Amino acid sequence: MASTSSNSLVLLNRILTLKEQTPFILVLDNIIQSSYSLTREVIRRVSEGNNSSSNNNNNPVEIIYLSFETVNRPKLIKPLNFIDCLNLSLAQIKEKLETRVESGGNPNKRRLIIVDSFNYINQDDLNNFISILSVSNMTTIYGVYNLSLPSSGLIHTTHANNNTNTTTNKNNNNNNNNNNPNKPNFLSILKFISTIIFEVKVAQTKDSTIDEEEIDEFFRKFELPLHHSNKKLFEIELNYRRKSGRSLVYKYIMDCENDKIEIKNSNEDDNYGDSGDNDNDSLLKNLTTFNLTTTSRQKLAKDQVELPYLQAQQSMGSIAGAIVYEFEKDDDYDEEDPYEDPF
Repeated sequence: MASTSSNSLVLLNRILTLKEQTPFILVLDNIIQSSYSLTREVIRRVSEGNNSSSNNNNNPVEIIYLSFETVNRPKLIKPLNFIDCLNLSLAQIKEKLETRVESGGNPNKRRLIIVDSFNYINQDDLNNFISILSVSNMTTIYGVYNLSLPSSGLIHTTHANNNTNTTTNKNNNNNNNNNNPNKPNFLSILKFISTIIFEVKVAQTKDSTIDEEEIDEFFRKFELPLHHSNKKLFEIELNYRRKSGRSLVYKYIMDCENDKIEIKNSNEDDNYGDSGDNDNDSLLKNLTTFNLTTTSRQKLAKDQVELPYLQAQQSMGSIAGAIVYEFEKDDDYDEEDPYEDPF
């Protein structure tokens, strides 16, 4: 357990300092606990990493901040790297971002592009917006999505003819989604394309005077609990997706004021591996007079069995899931059936 805890802390530190290469980090927050402190912590750690390794690393991480809600530029962000996108169209955002990347010199330079709110992006423009941000293979996108708002609930559009800004409700977009019921919603798409997901929550500690049920009640009523909202001590849930497709889920208590991180608990969804089998073996031991477990030789023989449905999964399911069966000589067949071919 100590090894798992230390590994999870190392993983979190590598993610926050961008030593863990990942294309898209999604942060989910709400009105009760925003991601403000987590975003500032990422900026601070990346900046400190650039300063500490400036003598040994010729390719530091450049931070570009795309602002839809942030009024005041963070101190560690250069003025040229802070882009106010509230009154800009996608074409204008692309132009400003390309100009900033070209002025930075090396196009393959490591970059962290922070989007302070994905709620202002129209669902139909999401793919184009992500492609604009992916300027190179060395780019990491850090995007925030507020769960208190409906899926793409508020969009800020710019009319090219009169340059007037209008905030429209997504009821019209919901009507379009009704025409295509199989279309995934905005949040589902973001979760699908992201490789790391942070969910920011109110921290539940021993000194907390409010429990999770009360927080959920405040959340449903769209109210802010007094002295419990947007604190620098908060809980984060990390969903880290491996290249194999399996995910690791960890929960931390982060104290940005004192620069401390504690593990709340951890859970791996792939517990059916070797460690899980050993736990099951210990639970089944001495319960019966016969053996309920399987030996390593039996497990190997089980894995070597060819199942027919695996044939249907080849070639991207082009054979429509048909169960393939090859007739063998030893199989019994009806000799009186003229239509049966034994071979």
